Amino acid sequence: MTDRAVSSNVGLVLLLALTIVGAGVVVGIGGTAFDDIRHQTSVDRAEHAITLLDARTAVVGLGEGSTQTVRLGRTTSGDYAAESDTGWLKITHTNYTAGETETVYNESLGSVSYRTGGTTVAYQGGGVWRHQAGGTSMVSPPEFHYRGTTLTLPVLRVRSDDAATGETTATVRRDGPLTRVYP
Repeated sequence: MTDRAVSSNVGLVLLLALTIVGAGVVVGIGGTAFDDIRHQTSVDRAEHAITLLDARTAVVGLGEGSTQTVRLGRTTSGDYAAESDTGWLKITHTNYTAGETETVYNESLGSVSYRTGGTTVAYQGGGVWRHQAGGTSMVSPPEFHYRGTTLTLPVLRVRSDDAATGETTATVRRDGPLTRVYP
């Protein structure tokens, strides 16, 4: 009779051990999945906010307003940064009949970006870009039009070096009159 009492206790201990290990595995895998979903939600929210910033910047850049304010929202795991010295745009015009090349525009673009983990969502040059896992994709294309021999390319520059976390708001202002570069 003593053997039966021991086997029943061993069975109970094995059952409890299996339950605890199973619960631990579920919590471990579920916690990782929850962190992945939270990260993806944060990146998607920032992508939407920066796309809205792109649209509001285009309104100012095309002369339809002098100031626009965009609420970028609350950051949970990343931060926003504006950098005036990232990226460069150089536009040259080549006159093939005269054999001359003229630099029409040569300035830095700057960027506004949201970085979290290994993912960056950035506004630069009138477009929104997403960089993650060693690759970059276009979320929203820059506003430009090419018709025959005419290129219309609004150049929208970021001239700020601020950074923010938490509840973040961006203000877009025209810094001088709109200028036609060429011809």
